[in-house]
Amino acid sequence: MVGGLFLFKSLNQEQSAPMAKARYIEPENPEEALEMTLQALAMVSRKYKKGEEQLLQGMKTMNNAKGAGN
Repeated sequence: MVGGLFLFKSLNQEQSAPMAKARYIEPENPEEALEMTLQALAMVSRKYKKGEEQLLQGMKTMNNAKGAGN
């Protein structure tokens, strides 16, 4: 019975783990909200492009490696 209680307590604790606190800023007006949105989208776009460049470079390196079907 003790083992069952421990198992139940462990499962219960995993489900009630504290969530990370979200950080947000509430804009004062629609223009500010639009500016913040455009800045966020630009940041995501830059990070996507950087990641894509790294991926393509890595694929090129793998394709040029000896024993990779060459």
